[in-house]
Amino acid sequence: QHDTHLLNWKLTCTATPGITMHLQRSTSARNYKDIYSLTATALECRQPFNYTDQQPVPGINYYRLKMTAAGGKVSYSTIVSLINAERGIDISSIAPNPVANGHFKLNISAAQRRDIDIVITDMQGRVLQKRSFNMIAGFNTIDMNVTGLAKGTYQLYGSNAAERSGVQRFVIQQ
Repeated sequence: QHDTHLLNWKLTCTATPGITMHLQRSTSARNYKDIYSLTATALECRQPFNYTDQQPVPGINYYRLKMTAAGGKVSYSTIVSLINAERGIDISSIAPNPVANGHFKLNISAAQRRDIDIVITDMQGRVLQKRSFNMIAGFNTIDMNVTGLAKGTYQLYGSNAAERSGVQRFVIQQ
């Protein structure tokens, strides 16, 4: 939202009486720092949580939740990337990878609302699949169907007339 990043999440904490959540941010998707934390009871976990990052860093911001249960067990959410820029697209993950059933979720962020092409190529760069999608500004999840592709390693990227994301690789196991 404009120059801020609005983050929403919901948890299920039925196996523990409470949980401590640390919202973490990184610019590298490797080294994370806490930017917000809170403790919630199992009952409070049923409610959605919101946080507005008033000062995202320029470029791509990676966010995740570090959750610590009452017994000390630590777990992490999936990573969400948001772009703090006028332009740009970023593919943050392909899951599951390797792809086992011909379907995966593609997590992609866009700085602006726009149409982009998702392009799948073989390792030699030959285009095998190209599909257009309308992205919202922020985080997007796309269900991808690759049942027509044989077992092997592939590359995927997003593009439009003005920009192109980085390339991600995925493996199909059948």
